[in-house]
Amino acid sequence: MLNERIKNALHVLNQEVNSIHKSTDRYKVMHEIKQELESINKGEWWYLQPEYQTRELNDVEKEIVKFITTRYCDTSENDVSANFNLTKLEVEEKFHFDWLDWIEMVMELEEKFNVQVDEKFENNETKLYELAEHIQKML
Repeated sequence: MLNERIKNALHVLNQEVNSIHKSTDRYKVMHEIKQELESINKGEWWYLQPEYQTRELNDVEKEIVKFITTRYCDTSENDVSANFNLTKLEVEEKFHFDWLDWIEMVMELEEKFNVQVDEKFENNETKLYELAEHIQKML
């Protein structure tokens, strides 16, 4: 009798957990759609173009992808390369970065490509593609 009640309680808990997971997944999708719409409204629609999504990443972009994916194993290369439109704050949120991770990434990029990145690229509104373009121009 007690075992049956425990089984029923576990079943109910499992259903609740599944419901929460579905709700969280929907929230993530809605958040990504909202970000894309905001980017389109701001005129930053370039990354949605098919030629951008299928083009080969340059060396700087590859290093950024490598840094993020090696630091956070649950992140795929495709996920990172499709999100170069994100700001520093959005990167921190999406890929579980903190401000030290961003600085460490910039320092590794500076060392790898023997460049000096301006401090303005430590701003919270800096987008990944802006950082990559800045470094690429200095090469």
